[in-house]
Amino acid sequence: MGVVLEEGTGEVEESSSKDKKDKKDKKDKEKKEKKEKKKEEKAGKNIKDANGKSIKLPLLLWVDDKEPEKGLYKESKKHAHVMHFKTTKEAIEFVEGAPDLKSLGGDQMRVMENNVRMEGGVKNFNAGKNLVKELREKEMKCPVMIFCGDLTYVKPIMEEFADVIGTTNAAEAKTFVTNF
Repeated sequence: MGVVLEEGTGEVEESSSKDKKDKKDKKDKEKKEKKEKKKEEKAGKNIKDANGKSIKLPLLLWVDDKEPEKGLYKESKKHAHVMHFKTTKEAIEFVEGAPDLKSLGGDQMRVMENNVRMEGGVKNFNAGKNLVKELREKEMKCPVMIFCGDLTYVKPIMEEFADVIGTTNAAEAKTFVTNF
């Protein structure tokens, strides 16, 4: 048994090596719990959709009238919960049914879309802009990438709205969907 002077009090307290070990174990346990909590918050947070169904985060909304490019789509599923919608309307209906999405930043939610989509049997040349506009009107601040073959019509969207990225480059698209 040793004698320890308790700091700041001037009092002498007896402690054993067992007490020291217990204090160290307690500190280590607290540190471990804090680390685990942080890890859970980052990887396992869930929100609910309109039907009360749990949606795991991070979330990638993929909006494209065609089936997503298999390699990029498959890769993105390794890093996020991916939900595919074929139209702007479908995506917006989902967003409206899950109001907690508003609070998510780019580390928890992103949107990948093409710029031109068949919607309602008509080719919509403004689909990319329409989706971004509706998301911003709903105060959704998550990043949006418009992955397309020609940036001519995407550049004005990027200038008008914050956190919109346009690309024709598959490597840039891969970085966007995998780096949450």
